Amino acid sequence: KETTFNLIKALINGEETFEYVKESDIWNIPLVSLIVCPYYDKIITGDIFTKDGTATLTYKVSKDEAKVIIDDFAKSVESVLNVSVAEGDSDEVKALMVHYNFSKTLDYDLDALDDSNMDIDVSPYRAMVERIGICQSFAFALAHLYLQCGVDSNAAMGSSPKYAHMWVYMKLNGEEFFIDPTWEDTHNGTGLSFFGIDTAFYNSEEYEVGPYLYLEDSSYTGNISSSKYKALWKMQKINSIERKDGKLVIDFVDASGNNATFEVDN
Repeated sequence: KETTFNLIKALINGEETFEYVKESDIWNIPLVSLIVCPYYDKIITGDIFTKDGTATLTYKVSKDEAKVIIDDFAKSVESVLNVSVAEGDSDEVKALMVHYNFSKTLDYDLDALDDSNMDIDVSPYRAMVERIGICQSFAFALAHLYLQCGVDSNAAMGSSPKYAHMWVYMKLNGEEFFIDPTWEDTHNGTGLSFFGIDTAFYNSEEYEVGPYLYLEDSSYTGNISSSKYKALWKMQKINSIERKDGKLVIDFVDASGNNATFEVDN
């Protein structure tokens, strides 16, 4: 973590060097950056030179251009958090509101599925700034949003008979959950239909959940069993969502077409 914080500080300040703890931290930067600083690949080449605990970066754009890229990303993150997170919100409320407000703005880039379009940008940076991408774009971007508001998150990987797939893994109050912003977008952006889903849910859709997270977590097995949010799964639409009397109150039409209410203590 110390190496990552030093990297982010260097990028924000337009610096060319930063201190690292161990060599393996440097090797992991291309992976870690996709979640913790998705603008990294937009401004830095893949070459990082190391010597005696100091790493040297090579910029692919000018320092002024790099600042604009980082500022644009930060503004996009703030635009989601400002409408999602209120002072005193619990992590659970933050997680629900951030997913709701982010996922409903997304557009899936169908052109990126064509193997002849390998030059299409599917980065989490584009997903955050332009709200366009594919599963990996959205998973990395949502995980970043969660980390920015203090929710423990990561990117999970799996597959189906046709495609590989990625989504978000989250820990709330000691429980593990999956959140799928891609399925949310491609199912009419209802907002919370694919929040807090479990491994069995993916299996029922003929998806296989892998045993590894994008960022290493030795405690993760891929076997998520909590059904706390099952009432929300595959809902048809949200009628309203508001903070009221110390709770987050969600009025919605459930998967069966019935009006329902789901409440979370805040």
